[in-house]
Amino acid sequence: MRSLHAPLVLAVLILASVATLPVTHAQTTYTLTLTVVGADNKPLTGVTVYLYDTDGNQWSAETDANGIAKFTVKNGTYLVFVKASYAILTTVTVAGDTSATINASAMHHANLTSVPVSVTATVTANGFPVQFKLDTNVTIYSDEIINVSFPKEVVKLPYKYVLDRIEYDGTTTNESSVSLDLSTKDYSVVAHYTQTFAVTLQLWMVLLLVAILVIALVVAFRVATKTASTMIAEYIARNRKFVSRR
Repeated sequence: MRSLHAPLVLAVLILASVATLPVTHAQTTYTLTLTVVGADNKPLTGVTVYLYDTDGNQWSAETDANGIAKFTVKNGTYLVFVKASYAILTTVTVAGDTSATINASAMHHANLTSVPVSVTATVTANGFPVQFKLDTNVTIYSDEIINVSFPKEVVKLPYKYVLDRIEYDGTTTNESSVSLDLSTKDYSVVAHYTQTFAVTLQLWMVLLLVAILVIALVVAFRVATKTASTMIAEYIARNRKFVSRR
């Protein structure tokens, strides 16, 4: 009897342990269909649409002739980014199979410029750990709160450009970033830079350069003088030979 009970007890223990294991369910994915409409209220065709979740994971798809791009994703809120001759930044919520229209013509916009030099600004949206690099003199259409950061320094030899101030919404700030609520109004943002030389020469550097230049001129003069003297001497020697022959 003992030999029969042992396998039975073991089987019961195995079943009990399996029953207590956590059950994992694969999350269901759904189809997200986006129709992208440009600032001219016409479908944006042949542009890449990027989709990001709150962890920064990325999906991308290209719009067709009707401005439609499709994604397969899980339920949740996603950041949508489109880059044409301008940028579009918004969010979409997926709850089952979802269709949504991204219409730039119905959004507010921000014009980002910088003077006297073009720089690369960094744009982020609240709640998403994603950064977008955009060259200035660009327009962003959005209905979100976005943050725009400008570089404090830009070197384009022989000059260096240092951020002096940012003007927007009738105000001026000395900070390098601004927050824009594009769900309420349009903005014009101008970053002003001060131009200086990339390399500032110290007095000793100037004196050293002058000394090197003087030495170079002296050496060049001596070489030229020696060369001229040699040529004159050779000319005289040839003429003497000619006269002595006569």
